[in-house]
Amino acid sequence: MFTSLLFLLSIFSLISSTFAACPNWTTPFTTSNKCYYFNSLGNSSDWYDAEAACNCIGGHLATIDNAFENRFVYENLRGNQSWVGAIQGTNGTWIWSEGRPVNYNSWTAGQQNGSCAYVNNGGWYSDDCQQGQYAFICQIPNAGLYCPRPKFIVNTTNYWTYFDSVNACYQIYDATTFDAASFQCDTYLSVHSAQEMTILGDYATSTSGSGDIWVGLFDPYQNGSWQWLDGSPVNFTYWDAGEPSLVGTNDCAIFSAQSYKWVSTPCVSQAMGICKTPGKLQTDQSYPQVCDGSNSFSKRGKMNADNRSKNQMKISKDARNRI
Repeated sequence: MFTSLLFLLSIFSLISSTFAACPNWTTPFTTSNKCYYFNSLGNSSDWYDAEAACNCIGGHLATIDNAFENRFVYENLRGNQSWVGAIQGTNGTWIWSEGRPVNYNSWTAGQQNGSCAYVNNGGWYSDDCQQGQYAFICQIPNAGLYCPRPKFIVNTTNYWTYFDSVNACYQIYDATTFDAASFQCDTYLSVHSAQEMTILGDYATSTSGSGDIWVGLFDPYQNGSWQWLDGSPVNFTYWDAGEPSLVGTNDCAIFSAQSYKWVSTPCVSQAMGICKTPGKLQTDQSYPQVCDGSNSFSKRGKMNADNRSKNQMKISKDARNRI
């Protein structure tokens, strides 16, 4: 199914628009500065394969943030029931697959029994994420920015997730020591603004659950002279009260899911790792070649109380327990 979705995406091109920032195979909605791809050829998929197909062309399943966008989507659906990016979080709230909470909705009465959302005739409906079979709508970054193809990482929790507000891609993987984590990334995480830390805080806590996350900050000389692993200057910190503590013992830093701040800890502790890389600019109007339909995008279970492993689902998430 997934291979056929990629084939259809690769052969189908929409009419070019005067909105130059959108790729010419998307449909622009200039009021919200968004680029939509409507998979309206009649083929259907479950929500996870639809999200993965959107990832492969550099985006996510579509977000709908107001009534104007909802009307625009309705007018372009051509009668197809289509998945959008809303998925139910662990505490029952709804988030978009790109990571933000769902603040606007157009639910049809009595239609929130499933865990993934699709749209039809201007209304929102929900269905089982794996059992439901619908067309889908992708949303592509309007500047053609996308995350690069990830290198293979053992025990990866997620694939690259792009945040346009900081023009960077992030990837979280399973718990290990600081030294082991540092070998997993071409470019390890460093943080240089409160805006980026807020984004990462929500992304990390929702992805890792209650787990802590290594940041690339360490004290190599055990004297309180903290450095970023990537060599960039330490021009921003996010320490919890009383941190860093025990200089000479706690020589590495984690983002604590409990305090939502940085905490110093021994480098041999276990925490999840996070890689960072700049988003890449697509220089032509063709589909970005960011995946090949291989097992990198196999079926993934939802991060919910149905006991499917959160390590299987690629979805950039908001802090589900904080919304």
